[in-house]
Formats: sequence, structure tokens, C-alpha cells
Amino acid sequence: MMFVKLLVALINPPNTNTLGLHLIMRAPFCLLLLFLSMLSGCYSKKPKLACDSTAFKPGNYTLLKNAKVFDGISDEVLNNYSVLVKDDVIFDVAPDAVICVPKDVKVLALDGRLLSPGLIESHGHQTFNEPWEVIKGKLEKLIYSGITGIRNMAGRVPSYKQWSDKIDAGEIVGPNIYSSAFFAGQAFFNVDGRLKKYRDFGDNPGDEDWMKIVDAELDIPDAVRKAKESGATGIKLYASLSPAWVQRITTEAKKNDLRVWSHAHLQLTETEVIIDAKVDSVSHAEMFGHTISHENEVVKNHTEVDTDRVKIIFSKMVESGIYFDVTLQLYYKYYGGDSGKAKLATQIVKMANEMGVLIVSGSDSEGFWDEGNIALYDEMITLVEVAGMSPESVLKSATYNPARLLGVEADYGSVSKGKKADLVVFNANPLKNIQHVREIYLTMKNGVVYQNL
Repeated sequence: MMFVKLLVALINPPNTNTLGLHLIMRAPFCLLLLFLSMLSGCYSKKPKLACDSTAFKPGNYTLLKNAKVFDGISDEVLNNYSVLVKDDVIFDVAPDAVICVPKDVKVLALDGRLLSPGLIESHGHQTFNEPWEVIKGKLEKLIYSGITGIRNMAGRVPSYKQWSDKIDAGEIVGPNIYSSAFFAGQAFFNVDGRLKKYRDFGDNPGDEDWMKIVDAELDIPDAVRKAKESGATGIKLYASLSPAWVQRITTEAKKNDLRVWSHAHLQLTETEVIIDAKVDSVSHAEMFGHTISHENEVVKNHTEVDTDRVKIIFSKMVESGIYFDVTLQLYYKYYGGDSGKAKLATQIVKMANEMGVLIVSGSDSEGFWDEGNIALYDEMITLVEVAGMSPESVLKSATYNPARLLGVEADYGSVSKGKKADLVVFNANPLKNIQHVREIYLTMKNGVVYQNL
């Protein structure tokens, strides 16, 4: 600041009649001040550190170069960025022009393709009673389809644990599998024909550590502890459960660091009561039309949304950070777009999105439809094209949001330094056209590249 004042005084002397003489006499001094000022400015700047490509610790390095990076947290896309992976971890994320890499790095040029966290299917039911070669093929197909994680909302937990152990050991290729222990009232176990496949497998549905009948005789603390020991990540509250049971199971699960995932209606318990119990997520948009009559019968309204009631519930979900697993495509696929279920579910999802409810993308499938197509893609497309969600929010609903719901956001769900290198690169940009979510260029799982060539 002193230099500036001196220069002003030199250029603007008090007596303008002596300006020329003043400048001539002070010119050497002026030049000296300018030089000192420039020198001071240079020394005030921190020197740029050079990249030393030989200073990296040993490891397997891969550079995903020249990408558009959607990190899963922000809606902003980072253009001309690179992601450096060391072994199975993201080592650095920086602009192409400045990222420092080791001399022996493997370079994959992405030519401006969109890179995002790996996709997570938030509502799966993986089939467990098929030949092992079929199961292995399906697990591998999920990876090549960009799906690096799946939350199974019911199924045979011991089988899923065996698969996970083989995946973690590198014996087979597959996504991270997060399993649910299944809790329901006696009424469900009396009538549901889907339990036969478990009996055929040698299990006793309702009396397994990972599948329990909830009644007055159940030791809930013991049942929750055994559910965790079975390998479950969370407990699924399915049907015929009273408010007292919902609260007790949820409270006990939190003590054991287990998540609680509930149907949005439980026949004996209203949606708002489920939310008040502070579960971690609720499933199925259409169930927001279910209520209990004065005669204690379930009424399923598929014609008109009770807006005031639903807004109260959504406000509580936003306040408590409870996630909404909407399964919207399910109603279009199996009931048709003109059905009451599809129309009501769409209205519910639109309201949830407008009110800022945290949404996760899940298909309520084994990961595939019967014809073999990836079901998660259809859910994501429906959320954009039918429910009006932005492509950015839908991609977040299949990456960062489910990672937070599962409690694994410290390692997964975003493109950040220190996170696991579970990534997907799209051949065309789904943020421009959500249909491009089907076009996978490559998947990286634990730092290993999988690509259909």
C-alpha cells in the first residue's frame, strides 16, 4: 500500500506547473520503487510444487483421464478431470492439467465420458435357489452393468453371506451385498406361498435367525442380536406388526448398529407411526395410500392422495432423514400406467421429491426383470421421465443416497479421495438423457476394470 501512495504522489505533485521537472528528477526513484514493488509481489506468492513422479509409494496405479466427473454429492459436473486410483482406493481427483501421477501408471483415456460412483440397487431380492453357475453369471452381469452394490430386502441371508465371502476373496466377480433379516407377524407366515422355496432349501421360515415370526413370545433383544450375527446389515419390517413391536425392534436394532427398513404400511401399524419410530427407510410409494379403518381393516386407496396426511408424513421424514425407497417402475411394469396404483404412486413420488424427501432407487427385483434386462435402469428412467426428478437427483438416488442409507458412505457412494474405487463410466451422458444410463462404458470394482469389449 505504501508503494502505491508514493507512486501517486510522484505522478500527481501538488504544483502542476512543475510536473515535467518533477518527473524527470524523480524518474530513477520511481523506477526503483516499481522494481521493489514487483519483487515484493513475486516473493508473496507461494512457489508451485513440481510433480515428482518417482515419489509415489509402490502400488497398482490406474489413471482415469479426461472425464466428466459426477461425484455423487454435488449436482455440479467437473469437466476435464482425472481420477487416480491406487490399488482399490481413490488416490486423487484433480483437473487433467495438474494431477500428479507415478511414472508407471496405467492410463485409461475416457475422452470426456461421464464418470460417477458405482450404482447401488436399493431394493433387490436375489434368487438363491438356482444352479451355482447361473448365480455366478448373474452376479458378474451386475458388475458389467455398472452395479457395484445391492441391498437385498428379503432372501436367504446365509447364501448371500457365502457369495459375499467369495466376492471379497476374489474367487468370483460380484457387487457388495447388503442383506436384510426378515421380521413379520404370524399372519404373514400362515398364508404366503413364497415361503415354499425356503422350505425346499431346508430352512424353517419364521424360526431362522434371519427370518423371524414376531409375536408376544419373541425375545426381541435376542432376536435382533442373532439377526446381526447371521450377517444381516439391517432388519426388514414386512407385515402384520403392531406399533409396539415396530418401536421395540427399531430401538433394539439401533443398539446393535443395525439398520431398520420397513414397508410403508404394516397392516397393524400406520405409516406415520412407522416414521415416528425412526426407522431408516420405508418402501413402496403405493402403500402411502393404505390406512387402517375404525374396524381395524386395511383400506387401500388408489384413487386420491390424502395430501394433508402425506405432507405431514413427508415433513417428518425430512426432519428425521428417513429415506424413501419408492419402487415406482414396479407399478408401471406389473399394473400398467393407467392403473390406480401407478397413478397414485406417481403423485406420491412427485410430492416427496418436491418436499425434499431423500429418495433411493430400487426395483424390487433380483436385479433383473424376467427377460434379463437390468431393472435398476428402468426405475431410474421412470423417476426422471414420469415423476419429473432431475437426472442429477436420480443418479444421486442410485449412488450417494443408498450409501448413506446403508451406513457405508465413509467408503462408498462418492468420487472422493480415500473412498473405495467403485466407479462407473457411461458411454453417453445420462445427465443429458437419462436413457443413456443403459450405456455402460466400463465399471471399476475395488480398483479392477470390467469392460465389455
